[in-house]
Amino acid sequence: METVESLFLNPLKEVQKFFEKYHKDHYKIYNLSNAQTHTYSHDKFHQVTRIPVPDQGVPSLLVSFNYIFLFFSFLSILSFFFFFF
Repeated sequence: METVESLFLNPLKEVQKFFEKYHKDHYKIYNLSNAQTHTYSHDKFHQVTRIPVPDQGVPSLLVSFNYIFLFFSFLSILSFFFFFF
């Protein structure tokens, strides 16, 4: 059964294949959805961080700073990895 969301969301299996093929072990999923139905399992995507943002809403400054901090932390770890390997 197809839902309305399935018309504009990519199937998870295809998303997983894309990341594993082109960015294996060098990516992180940031799930900004507040809905419990939009989850990404750790067994399919190795690194997942969930930061709930209200649907059709704007995140608070605290949530925004948290996201930015997590994002730049991941990038610095990734750049460290590429520098030495």
